Amino acid sequence: YTAVEVGGFHADVYGTDGKTSAEVEVKTSLSDLRRDFEAKDKHAAYAGTRRGPDGNFRAWVPNRMYFAVPAALAEPAEDEIAKRAPAYGLITYNADRNAWATESPWKHLAVFRRAKPLHDQKPPAYVLEALLLRMGSDLCHYHIMGAHYGALFPAMTNLSKKLAPTGEPAFEP
Repeated sequence: YTAVEVGGFHADVYGTDGKTSAEVEVKTSLSDLRRDFEAKDKHAAYAGTRRGPDGNFRAWVPNRMYFAVPAALAEPAEDEIAKRAPAYGLITYNADRNAWATESPWKHLAVFRRAKPLHDQKPPAYVLEALLLRMGSDLCHYHIMGAHYGALFPAMTNLSKKLAPTGEPAFEP
């Protein structure tokens, strides 16, 4: 299960295989990354010190949390993450949109820093149901918009293979 803009904290990308989960928040600048940490409720819930928006500590808290930033920002972003949330991981992407249009998106993503587990609980059933509903919405949008979004789901599946501890997909669309 993989969906975009979903969950109690509106994850950019959230995926699960039903046993473990990962979230990716895409940031375009260091100031964007720093602004994300201003969402204190989210990061307090992810640290296990405050309940999430649904009253549950772990319902939408992923097992692993990643930020994705342009490759040119990898080192300063890693420093920022290490100071504020040392368990979070970091993915880099090529910010050149022209390259994405002519080559496989997978060539433009890399795990710069692997995330550590935030917890070991499985996502509850209602999270899986919400992901399925959102996936249906995303697929309808994909069908309507056509090839413009053609690389989105394969790219998320390939990224999940790199994020999974075993090298197997952590989630698939």
